[in-house]
Amino acid sequence: MLRSTWTYFGLGALVGAALFWVSDSSGWLVTPGLGDVAEAPLAPREERIEGSRPASSAVQEQSSTRPPTSTTSSSGLTTTSSDPVCELPLCQLHERSAPQLFILEHTDGAGHRMKSILEAMAIAWRNKMNFGGLVGQLQPLTDQHINFRVISDAIFGEEASKDLYIYNISNKPRWEGVFDSVRQLESGREHLKEKAFAYCHAVNEWGYDRSIPTSSYFPGWLRNELRQHLDTRPLLFAAGKVSVVIHLRRSDLERSDTRATPDAYYYRLAKEIGHIVSFETLDFHVWSSTKNIPAYDYHYWTSKDYDGYRERGMTVHLDEQIDNNDDMIKAWTHMARADIFIMSQSSFSMVPAYLNTNCVIYPSNIDAPLENWVDGKDNKRSQYQASLQKCVARAVEGSQTERRPRRAVGRCGLLLGPSGRFLGEICVCCLRRRSVLQFASVSPRSTGFVGLRGVVRKTAQAAWAQGLKSSFAESSFLVANWLISNLAYSNFFLQPRGPDETTRWQGYGFDFVHNLLHMTGEKVLQPFHDPDRRLVALFNGEIYNWEELGSELGSSFRSDGEVILSEYQRHGGSFVRRLDGEFALALFDFQRRELILARDPFGTKPLWFASSAALGRFACASYRSALERLGFEEQDIHQVEPNTALHLRLPSTEAGEAEAPVVIHQAAVFEFDMRQHKADTKDWQKLFLKAIQKRAGSTRFAPGRAVPAMCLSDGYDSGSIAVALGELGIAPAMYTVQAREDVRVLLARLEAMRVRHMNASWKLTQLSQEEFQREKTFLRENAEKVFYKLRPGYANVDDKAAAGLSWIYRQAAHFGQRLFLSGSGADEVISDYGAYGAPLEFHSTLMGHFPENLSTAFPWLNFYLGTQQDYLAKEESTAGAHGVETRYPFLDRSLVQEFLWLSNDAKNSLYKAPIHEFLASEQFPFVPGVKRGFSADRNLAGSSEGHDDAGAARARLWARARARERGDGGEVETATVAACSHQCEEEGSFSLEELMEVVELESVRIKDLSEALPALQRARARRAQQALRPPLSLAAANGVEPTPGVVILTSCMEEHYFLTYCGPLFSSIGEAFHSPSDESRPRVPVVKVMVATAGLAAATLEAVSRVMPWVEFAPFQEHEEQLSSHEDPTEGENYRRLTYQSLKLQQYLLLWQTRILPLKEVAFVLCMDSDMVVAKPFMHVFELLQQRQVDIAFSYYDGTREVPWGSTEELAFTKKKGYVRLQGGLLIMRNSLDALQWFATWKSLTEVTLFHNENENDLGQRWRDLLEEFKGPSQAALAFLLTQGEVEKVMKDAATCCSSLRSIELESLRPGGENFRVTMMGLPTQYLNDAESTADGLLPQTAHIVHLKGTWWRNVLPEGRREITTPTRSFAWNWQAFELWHHHYVHFLRLLRDGGFEVY
Repeated sequence: MLRSTWTYFGLGALVGAALFWVSDSSGWLVTPGLGDVAEAPLAPREERIEGSRPASSAVQEQSSTRPPTSTTSSSGLTTTSSDPVCELPLCQLHERSAPQLFILEHTDGAGHRMKSILEAMAIAWRNKMNFGGLVGQLQPLTDQHINFRVISDAIFGEEASKDLYIYNISNKPRWEGVFDSVRQLESGREHLKEKAFAYCHAVNEWGYDRSIPTSSYFPGWLRNELRQHLDTRPLLFAAGKVSVVIHLRRSDLERSDTRATPDAYYYRLAKEIGHIVSFETLDFHVWSSTKNIPAYDYHYWTSKDYDGYRERGMTVHLDEQIDNNDDMIKAWTHMARADIFIMSQSSFSMVPAYLNTNCVIYPSNIDAPLENWVDGKDNKRSQYQASLQKCVARAVEGSQTERRPRRAVGRCGLLLGPSGRFLGEICVCCLRRRSVLQFASVSPRSTGFVGLRGVVRKTAQAAWAQGLKSSFAESSFLVANWLISNLAYSNFFLQPRGPDETTRWQGYGFDFVHNLLHMTGEKVLQPFHDPDRRLVALFNGEIYNWEELGSELGSSFRSDGEVILSEYQRHGGSFVRRLDGEFALALFDFQRRELILARDPFGTKPLWFASSAALGRFACASYRSALERLGFEEQDIHQVEPNTALHLRLPSTEAGEAEAPVVIHQAAVFEFDMRQHKADTKDWQKLFLKAIQKRAGSTRFAPGRAVPAMCLSDGYDSGSIAVALGELGIAPAMYTVQAREDVRVLLARLEAMRVRHMNASWKLTQLSQEEFQREKTFLRENAEKVFYKLRPGYANVDDKAAAGLSWIYRQAAHFGQRLFLSGSGADEVISDYGAYGAPLEFHSTLMGHFPENLSTAFPWLNFYLGTQQDYLAKEESTAGAHGVETRYPFLDRSLVQEFLWLSNDAKNSLYKAPIHEFLASEQFPFVPGVKRGFSADRNLAGSSEGHDDAGAARARLWARARARERGDGGEVETATVAACSHQCEEEGSFSLEELMEVVELESVRIKDLSEALPALQRARARRAQQALRPPLSLAAANGVEPTPGVVILTSCMEEHYFLTYCGPLFSSIGEAFHSPSDESRPRVPVVKVMVATAGLAAATLEAVSRVMPWVEFAPFQEHEEQLSSHEDPTEGENYRRLTYQSLKLQQYLLLWQTRILPLKEVAFVLCMDSDMVVAKPFMHVFELLQQRQVDIAFSYYDGTREVPWGSTEELAFTKKKGYVRLQGGLLIMRNSLDALQWFATWKSLTEVTLFHNENENDLGQRWRDLLEEFKGPSQAALAFLLTQGEVEKVMKDAATCCSSLRSIELESLRPGGENFRVTMMGLPTQYLNDAESTADGLLPQTAHIVHLKGTWWRNVLPEGRREITTPTRSFAWNWQAFELWHHHYVHFLRLLRDGGFEVY
């Protein structure tokens, strides 16, 4: 209890004087001296703030991460140069000190003129210059006699031409650099001084260097900004269709001119697009002209020349683009915003092509095509079809329109069964790079059928006639109760999972699609079909006991897939309980009108379904994206949970019924036994070998696919898989990405395998920065995106480990190794990411300690869900993108059951006890008790990381590898060391002896290897493992949407501070919680913001309330007289620091008490400083606090945040006494009376620390010491309150003071009230209150809230004075935080202006 320590510090009277209790019925706590504030409702509102039009994903991902740093107001920018420059936002792309680039105005057509302006802006951006404007030639009329100044205003904004054309040829400024070409300009850029005026005569050759990505000139944000005024114009496109615009250059060209691209070229492209996206879903528009330029009175073309386009159903817009200004802008608008734009050979086409971020098809004469462009004339190239399909798929995805049925394309014929009975029609066609077998079935009740249209090969007919049976293989599938009109689009992410064959079959009113990866047995196809019993089934995965089940019937199945229909016929809906494997399946019983959707006990293979009762539509698929691409809304899509068999009722009719299946029953696939009765791990070890044998020991692998691949790390899980394969005589291909792996352990493992005559190949790779980024880009474009349940807003494609895995899967697939053994599941089941009662990761619930009664803890979070599902989704998506099948021996159901049967003493005796004992019994090298995790971005080539005990050995190894490969040791490219444990055939492989000599490692055993690692390294590893990770929401991890109502309290005083800090804060909150930019991200509840204000004009507050209705203002006029009036900035800053802290705490207390406390729907109050910016949503934090019953959450430094100016220890602990550092500016508190009383107590202690530390006595000295140690009155008061006065005892250890729950008792502030307790817990600063620099200037992935605190930010914002540096701050260390602030600063000002409020 706090009374004794308060008495010691003499605080009782102070608190009593600061607070009193109001004896009315409300029982509210108030602070004397504060005026009344009118109450206002605080009901959350579901209004969304619309953002700007996003670029297509493929372009946006390749765009620069730094948007322009100029302000958005053309009138608000003032030049410091003596000569004026263009002040448009798209002209001032960098800081004002950057050189200004000018170009000469062209005097020909509008296309060439506008193209040169766009290119000049792009060149200026890339070369860190601003665009000063054009030197006009006093010829505003184009060749078409159109006033180009009017065109400029339409593209860049009203009266923009006045900014662009400041100078002309008779009134030029003094040039400080004159260049003839872009090449010359870029070579001489470094010699230009600040604010220099540079002139470049020609800019059209900006793409002279093909090694420079075109996105560095035209990043996605720049193209979007250039198009922003066109985005506001109306469109003629048909609703619900994919728009295709063709530009034909005709009028100024003779018919023999090669620039008049033949009609046949455009007809071919239209046909190819129609094969990818049905013509019925396409809306074609053709823009062209027959009128020549006015200078010539003859015409080469007539309207009849366009009849071929009209006959193909295309809308022709003839002679519209040169009649007047509006028609030209209309043409450019449609070309720039079309889903698919087909260019001509003209500058007029180039302008909208630069602006179109969807799909652009260009003729071959373009020197520097952008990333989303496809060469339409290069149709002989092998990758042409793949490039075109990808481009079109991106366009279709961006259009988000409803699709109509597409016709079958390709060769078709009749399919007959073994007895000659007609089964249906089979078609071979092409969809997305690979041949697709389509099967159009006729149900028994059908009366008609389309006639024979081709010949079916005998081999295909025989395969289907054998019952449509499946091989033992990885795959994916898609089923819908209507004809899927655009299979290429819906199947985009599914198809790489089954790269060998895609089959399609229609029957019983459903469309069945299956993608096959052939691994074992005969190559036969799905779906499985029993026409007599009207059964159809598809599955993805492997069933390992199929031969055993077949022997029960006295029959021999040719593959595992055949067992599904057989078992269903024998055992009904419970058949899935008999399947031992890794699978997801869908079984349709059209006779009984039932559907079964099931996943194995751990959900290793994905399965989703969607049902819309309103539309009568139903579909199921291996990936969620397929259902989204079919048009289902988010609320209609559901995942089949692990260990679940869902039974659904099918509609009563086969087709045409507007009814979707409904769930009628749910059952478990496997039930685990909780009896812990086995004392040793011997049986577990035997079953582990059997689990490996099941997955990698088949004798029926397809040719070239018998070699399993795996990751080899220095940890437990991969080591046990490697030694088990060796015991079974299976030679794997092992891959390692350097990351944090200890090369000495890896080589010791290879040596141990050599000694035991275990054969294996091994490749150790150090990725380059470029290679790592390429893998991330590949995943974003080609892998299924799955949002993690444990980290809302964070997806598998953001995971650093996924990029490393992608590289490994790529290598395995290249060498034909399609089977991959993964160690996933071991951490979740065997340790739950904990050891000896301590968590190794933030999401551990058991912390490695299993209770005597296991049923009280089963299933723990990560057993079925949590990281189990997140990381399985990561591996399945990443491997699937490369056509690799992943299998999980640690998730074998018999093996997991064997582990559960171990006594809790056996489980708790060692970290990962069964694996530890298995490795020890095999004398296979490992480091006991150490878990590193796979951080693929660590120790990349050329990085300065790795200063651990293994760093020296690592450096020697890579120096030797690069010296052998290139003759030097200084490269920063990707490098690979290849070796073998026994027999090596690969050219260039190192001998094992040579590698061991390089790292100075002799042949060692487990004990020797463990002792070879210094105690300091092991201690650091343990400390890193125990560091608290991001806050966890158990509800979010289990798929429950977060629901607590939240009010954010902040204070804004003085007008200029309001615009600089509060505005960006509001914008960031709106973007995070009210209008998510990524529509695929789960929506979060509305968060209300309540703002205490002083010194702000009523008009400003009204303007903000109009555009941000979820922000509510509470003016405190009585505080305005206490605002700073100091002319000296330093004096003003010091005054604010002392005075405003007390004022805002008074404001918070009153608002909480009078407006928020009575609201039962509000669960939490978040008090935060206004100099913060929200980087991403964090509702999961409130769920965590609810589940752990936390009343007060604060932020602290946990010792894991790295900074470029010092060590983690310097950051995490105070200088003199080594206390854990606390971060001020943010508190999260439960909306309760107890938490409010705690806040009132803390407020008073803060004021005591602030105003009573100058007393010349022991108490004053004590407060001075605390204030000096914690560098802030609020932090000092928080430390005192947290420790109940025992600061020296508690604040030395983060685990004691902060990362664990602390319950403190306080005296009630209500007269006669009883003492009460509150629970406090700390959250690491890098998640909710990050205020530190980083070496590369990038925000940590973990950052949810960024704190722009300190003098450095006060000086930098809002002018962007990047030259200012301090010992702990520089622009290079904080550039992304600045860009985040700037983005919201610009957005906030734009909102105000759009709302009619002028900002100067």
